[in-house]
Amino acid sequence: MKKILTIFILLVTLALTAQAADYVTRAEFLQNVLKEIDVNDRIYAEVFDDVTYKDKFADSVQAAVETGIINKGNLFFPNVSIKKDDALKMIENAFSYLKCDASAEDMRSLNAAVAGEYVTEKECQALMTLVDEIYKKSPIKTGDGALDEKINFVRDNIENCENEKAKNTAKEYFDIGLKKVIQNNSEAEVERGIEEINLAYGALNCKRDSIIPGSYIFDDNGGLIQGHGGNVFFDEKSGKYYWYGEARQTSDPPEHLKKYADWGWRIGVACYSSTDLYNWEYESLALEMLESYDGMKFPESDIKVGEVIERPKVMYNKKTDKYVMWMHIDNGWYGYSRAGVAVSDSPTGPFDYITSYRPGDKMSRDMTVFQDNDGTAYIYFSTDENGCLATVKLSEDYLEPVGEAHYCIWWKWREAPTVFRYKDTYYMITSGCTGWAANEADYATAPSPTGPWTQHGNPCVGEGANKTFGGQSYWVMTIDQEKGRFIFMADIWRPSRHSESSFIWLPIQMQPDGSIKIEWVDEWAIEDMGNMLIEPEDMYVNYGDEVKLPEKVKAIVRGEESEVPVLWEGEIPQRIGHYEMTGKAEGFANSFVTLDIFVMPRDICYFADCGADNTNELEKIQGSLYNSVSDMEYGVDEKTGKKWGYVSDNEKGHSGSNNMFNSVRYDYSEGGEENTGKGVTYSFEVEDAGEYAVYVGVKDPWNEQNRYIDIMVNGDIIVDAHNTHNTLEVFEKYDVKPVDGVITVSSIRDEKSLESHLDPIVSFIIIAKDNGEIVVREPEKKEDTPLEEKTEAVTEKAEEAVYRVLKLKGTVLALSYDAQNGLQMKSYNGTNTQKWDLEYTLSGSYMINA
Repeated sequence: MKKILTIFILLVTLALTAQAADYVTRAEFLQNVLKEIDVNDRIYAEVFDDVTYKDKFADSVQAAVETGIINKGNLFFPNVSIKKDDALKMIENAFSYLKCDASAEDMRSLNAAVAGEYVTEKECQALMTLVDEIYKKSPIKTGDGALDEKINFVRDNIENCENEKAKNTAKEYFDIGLKKVIQNNSEAEVERGIEEINLAYGALNCKRDSIIPGSYIFDDNGGLIQGHGGNVFFDEKSGKYYWYGEARQTSDPPEHLKKYADWGWRIGVACYSSTDLYNWEYESLALEMLESYDGMKFPESDIKVGEVIERPKVMYNKKTDKYVMWMHIDNGWYGYSRAGVAVSDSPTGPFDYITSYRPGDKMSRDMTVFQDNDGTAYIYFSTDENGCLATVKLSEDYLEPVGEAHYCIWWKWREAPTVFRYKDTYYMITSGCTGWAANEADYATAPSPTGPWTQHGNPCVGEGANKTFGGQSYWVMTIDQEKGRFIFMADIWRPSRHSESSFIWLPIQMQPDGSIKIEWVDEWAIEDMGNMLIEPEDMYVNYGDEVKLPEKVKAIVRGEESEVPVLWEGEIPQRIGHYEMTGKAEGFANSFVTLDIFVMPRDICYFADCGADNTNELEKIQGSLYNSVSDMEYGVDEKTGKKWGYVSDNEKGHSGSNNMFNSVRYDYSEGGEENTGKGVTYSFEVEDAGEYAVYVGVKDPWNEQNRYIDIMVNGDIIVDAHNTHNTLEVFEKYDVKPVDGVITVSSIRDEKSLESHLDPIVSFIIIAKDNGEIVVREPEKKEDTPLEEKTEAVTEKAEEAVYRVLKLKGTVLALSYDAQNGLQMKSYNGTNTQKWDLEYTLSGSYMINA
């Protein structure tokens, strides 16, 4: 038996090696594949921990087997001639592993290159030539469209880059980045690979004619721009823009600081110049950090390598003809907290460091400077352990702070300030204090550089606005103050590689009311500054009339006013109220407009915005009103002479902001639950003759689950046991006749509801003359059976009345339907029903127990 087995193995071996003399072996073919499409290192590097072969090629063979590049399981037979099918499979799997999207036509051309069952040496050479051509021309597809676009751009253009340093930089980043993206790496490694591909893409795009927010920017030497935390200003003397920032690794660091740059340490303040704000030339390390403390006035930390220079800002002083740099000076644990100053005869330096201060005897951390139109300069800085922001005026030569500190923002924990002026208003944009992590921006305004400052909230809008699109403010560049042309500038910090932090530059949109808006734009040009959508005027619609939204909105494009098509989102309102519709305008990829729609009845006598402390919406109401304020305690209206207002025992109410559904008056009883339910009652004096329509709006701002109310008009219940949870309702009552010239409207606690123990509320009340002409257009509904037939069929069984009741568990309320009354909320009586209990599970969610 042993003899036969030996002969069998020998025969197999002879059969496998029979073609070896004239054909390429598997090992040889694999070597060609690995060499031609550079897959060898990608397989070999750090992926296969279980490979134990000493020979690197043997490792690659095993790796190729395990990854499917060679689809032969554990039987490789390196010295056996390779079959055509196995060779093509090896190439196909290699393409797949590298995300190379080779076409079916390409694979057919590979198939045609081999005539027989085995691959000859000549055919191998032809195959490798085709493999090289296919790999170079075929797109890489990782599944991320935006990333694929950049990968293929770099692959196609890297050899044609004229800037040799940028070309080498792109090659270095691209090779490493592509490996990390393609290999089976950790999520963090893949993210790093994507960053490196973005760096390669930026290096090849160092010549630009537009601004691409969030992208990496390279200088003319092919080095990443080190403009972090700095500023940009236009120098009239040289006719150039200069950009300064914290430098860790410039394209040409001084020799004595190079080792610190290689370590990623701060080495000073870099300076770049430009004539168009798109393309930048490296000028110098304008301020160098020192290697020793010799001669330093404050040897604890001032500008020594290893300590902190942050947020450098440069201004030109016309009186002294000097360029002055201010910066945050600190030690490693940020306890030093000072503002340093340096001066130079040239915008490119070298700047001579002078000293550091605590402006107004206050600690100074994140800071900025501001030059007013008259040449007066100020320094703004985070102080009191970043709890507050303050400002101090600078001396005429800008070299020292003078006078006391003025607080701008008290105990709001803001940093990264930047200040600019438009007309007679001063603006300050800041970030929150969350370290290197992005957070929500805020802006404030003031009538003077020293205040008082009023905060207005986040100026950023759209996707990513709550994180300032991933950045943190460092400067606002003034292009044209008179026309309101400003650029918002921010850093996208990368703490693990600060030298690779990138930048966001976006145009600030100055609104007609003086507010500001910052929206993300993928790419833009200086000529596009001022492009903006003009918010449409409020729409006032009579209740019952069709709401026709505008098909176009006004816009300003490169200084010219035009109209652009708009697509509105959401349902068109049909009932009474104030509604906001959001629209997307053509040609403004990331901009939205908001249309305020007021749907109101005709002939309004009273518009009571219950609980409101302003008249914002009252002023929008058309007609001759009997009330001149939004809400008041019952009495004589000083302007109209009519008596109206709330007559409840308690005067407390919740004030709404900008929408009639957001304001509410409630019967708040401090005496405990036993006093709850007295109700909120309003009285309105009207003409005794005629009939009126009453509209009562209710929305619970706290969205409580167990608030049940009855709505009464002149003592008659028009709504019984309404649960305010997750609802926004407007209740209507027509043919209302005044009693002794007065109409009363009440919201009281529903005593029948066992779980109702919360204060009754009301949002707004409208009293209008009843003209009997209101027809509300309801959305069309598809009916599978004519409504008349359905009604007749149900009426035949009218005696059975209620067929299904949905009872709210733990209450006496039920939602029921019958032919006479339709769908309604009523008290549950337990007769003629098939009861289904509704059990509350999550907010806004119920479970039916049938």
